[in-house]
Amino acid sequence: MSLRYKILIAIISVMVLILGLLTLSLYVDTSARIKATQNEIAQLNLKVVQDWLANINDWKVLQGRLNSTGLFSKWVIVNSDFEVLSSSTPLSSQERAAYKQDSDLIMAMRIDSRVFINGSNVSTWLIMPKDGKTVGVKMDMQYLTLAKFNPWDSIKIILLIMPLGTILLILSIYFLLTRLVIKPIENLSKTSSHIAKGDYNVEIKPVSGNDEVTNLINTFSLMLNEIKEHRGHMESKIEEAQVKIKTTEEQLIIAQRLSATGTLAAGIAHEINNPLGGIINAAESLKGGKLDKEKADEYLDLIIDGLDRIAETVKKILQFFPRKLAPQAVDLKPVIDRAILLVQHRLESNNITVENSVPLSLPSIFGEGNELQQVFLNLMMNAIDAILTVRQQKPDANRGKIVISHEINARALAISVKDDGIGMSENEIKQAFDLFYTNKEPGKGTGLGLSVAFNIIENHGGKITLESKRNHGATAKITLPIMKETIKSIVEPNKE
Repeated sequence: MSLRYKILIAIISVMVLILGLLTLSLYVDTSARIKATQNEIAQLNLKVVQDWLANINDWKVLQGRLNSTGLFSKWVIVNSDFEVLSSSTPLSSQERAAYKQDSDLIMAMRIDSRVFINGSNVSTWLIMPKDGKTVGVKMDMQYLTLAKFNPWDSIKIILLIMPLGTILLILSIYFLLTRLVIKPIENLSKTSSHIAKGDYNVEIKPVSGNDEVTNLINTFSLMLNEIKEHRGHMESKIEEAQVKIKTTEEQLIIAQRLSATGTLAAGIAHEINNPLGGIINAAESLKGGKLDKEKADEYLDLIIDGLDRIAETVKKILQFFPRKLAPQAVDLKPVIDRAILLVQHRLESNNITVENSVPLSLPSIFGEGNELQQVFLNLMMNAIDAILTVRQQKPDANRGKIVISHEINARALAISVKDDGIGMSENEIKQAFDLFYTNKEPGKGTGLGLSVAFNIIENHGGKITLESKRNHGATAKITLPIMKETIKSIVEPNKE
């Protein structure tokens, strides 16, 4: 319910209450006035009767005088024993006996004023001046009922006059509240709704005046202008911060690549040194010139084979290092295979096996192959480190297996890398993607691998999750959206 209707209902309720209170007050006041008037008239008549009783000795004379006045349609006088002394008309024995239990006379005897009025009947007790005896007088004064109050007459008048005044008052109050309070507040509410939706192009013009609503509007206008000014500054600051964040991310990726390169250096040196030693020995033998043609050709083949092995190793290294990004359709199978080749020496030297069930026929995803290769390389290196850690802590444990599997649906492709290494606790999983966090021994981890992997996958529109229990291995799951062109090839066969 809007504010204007609440105010209107409140005003109507108050006016109805006022109307009811006025009607009740009028009824009570008029009733009290009528009763007071009736009492004054009764007292006056009783005074006249008392004077007649003081000057008349014959009850018949008093009877004639009371009947001739026209003030009383019916009357009776009793003594203190409630025996009838005189009456306006002759009474039967039963009627006389009834007055011995007359409730009006009994009430008049009990009250201090000794006067009891019951409708048109007035009962009182008087003292005879001559002999001091007490007599009870009950008279029917019919004209007292002429002053009987009918509250409905006054209510009808009130109901005719008050509604007109009430309607006029309600309209006046409603008009003033709408103009001075409700409309300005509605404008503030609409402006606040626009601001809440991010629209800061609204404007509130300052108004003149010194009341509370005017001060509220002017204060809100000033606040809105300051918000616009601060928002402009914040937008420029946010743009600068976004540029810095992007630059920092790129630098972190490069730093992580360099860190991974240092870890791989021993394996790379081993892969180069082995063929290089053979090449040097063969070259020295050829240099002597004492070999026959068949032997010389054999040594030349050894040299060529060694150089091919070195070239292949260098090619792997070049694929790992950053170059200009070019997002395009990417098949994940070759990306995963290259990541495995980069850690092949560590796998073989530590007797760790890899089961890779990812097929070549996977749908393509849109992204940058070198960045995705770095993600899988990071996961492979973490898996190897986890297996070596559990072997160090539990030499009898038969651990040394990495399983790479996949899941696919109509819109996403998921690759899981599972190891049987040391695993992670719940707290370690919560912090795993934090920058510079590592649970490895000092000097063996940079805390960049999973953080960089998280950013790369997120930039590809995907997500990366971890599932693990301490001493029970870990599973890293990467989910990436499938390219729109390949979704049809998945959905349409399913429809058939």
